[in-house]
Amino acid sequence: MRIKWVDRAKGLAIVLVVLGHVILGLIRSNQYTDFDNNCMRYVIEAIYAFHMPVFFALSGMFFKRLANFKELFTLTKNKLLALGVPYIVFSIIMFSLQKIGSSSVRDQTSLSQLLNIYKQPIGYLWFLYVLFFIFVYIGFISIFVKNDNYIFIIIIAGYIVASISNIPIFFIQSTLVWAPMFYLGHILKNINLEINKATFVLLLVYLIHVPIFRVLNPFTDYASQTNPQIWGIFSVIGILLGFSFLPLLENVNVRGLSFIGQNTLVVYLVHAPTASVIRIILFKLGIYNILINIIVGFGISLFISLIVVSLSRKIKPVKLIFYPLKK
Repeated sequence: MRIKWVDRAKGLAIVLVVLGHVILGLIRSNQYTDFDNNCMRYVIEAIYAFHMPVFFALSGMFFKRLANFKELFTLTKNKLLALGVPYIVFSIIMFSLQKIGSSSVRDQTSLSQLLNIYKQPIGYLWFLYVLFFIFVYIGFISIFVKNDNYIFIIIIAGYIVASISNIPIFFIQSTLVWAPMFYLGHILKNINLEINKATFVLLLVYLIHVPIFRVLNPFTDYASQTNPQIWGIFSVIGILLGFSFLPLLENVNVRGLSFIGQNTLVVYLVHAPTASVIRIILFKLGIYNILINIIVGFGISLFISLIVVSLSRKIKPVKLIFYPLKK
């Protein structure tokens, strides 16, 4: 049985992802003043410290501890297909679109980078890549450790090691950094976080961190996703706030949010290349107004993503790209 608030929370999170990527694309286009970019970076940091941590936490809610290596093998095989097929397909799509866009695309992916996606993902596809390794990593630990608290302690220790060492191997560093966010969701699924004074204190702390981060990092788009250091605390706060307020969505029927939340994989994969194409078209038409670019880029990206959701339900080859395990 699906949990309504989880679907709606995923829907809200993916909407923020789409919005964030549209704004980030404008910042990195080098078409705006430092003042405009800094204003947009305020929004980016407020969004980015929340949406991906919450996404990982919501994914971790449904993780089940493994009993043996046979189950680990099955988990690895299933996740390799479920996440690996769309990961490879959209890596090729991103590479192809960048070649078609040529000079209109600022960051070109080389053929060498495409061939090395097994060790370094292309752009936004890092989420699928890291999520796969988190499932394997925590699945392996769970074979030997059966207590959630002990597993969490081990994962936190890994985070500390990654923060101190900054391991140069992407999948190791990123897995150790994001695994606590994933497993925090697993732990919080059985905890009812009440909304009280402490909740609003955390909310205030979260909001205050944004201008502080901006002052200390004026030319950085958002806190590092591979080694956030002290800023990782605000991702944890974001998750705690999310699991405090998002369950309220259980009794709020926001039209379309559940549908979007049930199809986040498709929306996540489709929106980014779509947003890039829309931005390039608007610029070529001489439309640089920030608000127009955000509204049009966000609206069309989400709309096309939902069209592809519909196609994935009707056309088998499209369905196989996004859901290779579904019959």
